[in-house]
Amino acid sequence: MMNVILRLVGAHIIADFFLQIDPINIGKHRRGGEGIRWLLLHGIIQGVIAYLCLGQWDNWFVPSFIMTTHMLIDYIKVVYTRCHSQKMCLQTRRESLIFVTDQLVHLLFIFLSVYLFWLLYGNWPASSGCIPLFNNNRIWLFVIGYMIILKPAGILIAILTKRWRNEIYDDGMRDGALVKSDSDSLVNAGAWIGYCERTIALTCILLNCVEGVGFILAAKSIFRFGDLKESKETKLTEYVLLGTLLSMVVATCVGLLLRLLL
Repeated sequence: MMNVILRLVGAHIIADFFLQIDPINIGKHRRGGEGIRWLLLHGIIQGVIAYLCLGQWDNWFVPSFIMTTHMLIDYIKVVYTRCHSQKMCLQTRRESLIFVTDQLVHLLFIFLSVYLFWLLYGNWPASSGCIPLFNNNRIWLFVIGYMIILKPAGILIAILTKRWRNEIYDDGMRDGALVKSDSDSLVNAGAWIGYCERTIALTCILLNCVEGVGFILAAKSIFRFGDLKESKETKLTEYVLLGTLLSMVVATCVGLLLRLLL
């Protein structure tokens, strides 16, 4: 059963973060039938990915349950954020709490779908033998861990640093990295720097090479802090270092949890 749960959690992360592109995310918050259509599209994607990752072609109950409950949860979240949008703009804590709660509720219903199927049918249908690696729990843990430190971690870091970011720029964030339309920086370079540093940090933790995390912090601090200090942008300096520290904290926590589970 653990393998089934890991597959479904992995499917959720893929569909909710990597396949939920900006048009879907924006479209869900539109009013009327258009918003419902985008919610339906996102729910269908969630169900299809759950079905494919589950690899049990006779099991329609679990993907259908996940698809239905996912759309319902997202609809409740959309209505809530729409009614409290002004307050959320002023309170980073509220926004981060909504994000974390939303993900925990999704995971809860994934566990519930597995439990209900077990109660109703008593046993699990055979998994597809086309991809034997699907049955390897260690591989799923690695995949889930690396996926978490990319998109979900980037979004959470963006939310947590929003209040300070708004003091510096009005251009917004993408995947936890600052997007500046009037800067000389490469497009999305900050996002990819975040991906790389968290990936390297997680790899160092899993390989029991903790000093690698310190090297990343030292190297990035020297380059970024030096440049920013010359321009005397104190707020930007503190913002960049804060984002780096948050990235390292998230990657370290995920790495330690994976080592415990493995």
